[in-house]
Amino acid sequence: MSFPARRFPIHVTAPPGLLNAKPGVRPSSDSSSAAEAKNIFPAGPTETIAPGQCDAFQQTIKRTYNFNPAHMNDAQIKDQSARLDVFWNQVRERRVTLLPCLRQTLKQDATGSFFAIDGSMLLVEIDPSTASKALQVRKFIDADLDGSSLE
Repeated sequence: MSFPARRFPIHVTAPPGLLNAKPGVRPSSDSSSAAEAKNIFPAGPTETIAPGQCDAFQQTIKRTYNFNPAHMNDAQIKDQSARLDVFWNQVRERRVTLLPCLRQTLKQDATGSFFAIDGSMLLVEIDPSTASKALQVRKFIDADLDGSSLE
């Protein structure tokens, strides 16, 4: 399977029917909303991660996603796209080992960085389950979309 060349700004379309929330209403973090969120966002799969299994992967993410597309010129974007393609291919090749690490890292990441968007797109590509799509939506909601074009 070939992967199309990565372009910045990225264009994002939310999967239809994934959320039943009212337009313009952002879920709050109070306990009643948490109960409602369980109905909207299904629990992810139970995955076993050995101690240290994800350490090198998380360091690779930090090195790979240490940029903001809004502050890059065309040459930098081309260079970064090539690095992201290498990263995506490594995850695809080691899917069994790295899928749980990717999911865990996305769940733990609170930075709102470009990784939240790009990493969740990778997650859904390699695991198109409802739980992965729900995590993707959560990451898009919380992401810093500076430099991204939404359609």
